[in-house]
Amino acid sequence: MNLQVIAADLIAATAVIGRLAAASTGQKCEVIEAIAAAGVPVDRMTVGQLMDVTAQVLPVRSGTASTVPSCTEPQRREIRRLLEAAGIDATAVHAGLADFMAQARVQMPHGIPLAHALRGISYPGAARLIQAIRRATATEEASA
Repeated sequence: MNLQVIAADLIAATAVIGRLAAASTGQKCEVIEAIAAAGVPVDRMTVGQLMDVTAQVLPVRSGTASTVPSCTEPQRREIRRLLEAAGIDATAVHAGLADFMAQARVQMPHGIPLAHALRGISYPGAARLIQAIRRATATEEASA
């Protein structure tokens, strides 16, 4: 397994644990129920699966002193523009974005709308994602 993917998973797992720690008892019970409903033993679930279940139950916190500034609208527009210019689907998070996310050390659940997912990453994470996309598309243009 790629070290960048492992680092991204570790960062994502830390974020999920932080969200669970801040959740109410009722929300924690909802996460447990959602995990049980997934039909996969929790010790066999991947970090991505656990993140997906948690994201469905717990809202993304924002506006508190403990959060990192979130991705801005200009960053979100630039990410979508770069992906579309490279001919990459920018409607939802999919496996084709995995390399960019690993390089940028950001984790987004697959299958959700990209516009929604980008709201959940930090300002620095979005900046790293923009740079990763630019590097990859510049490399593709240079080799063409």
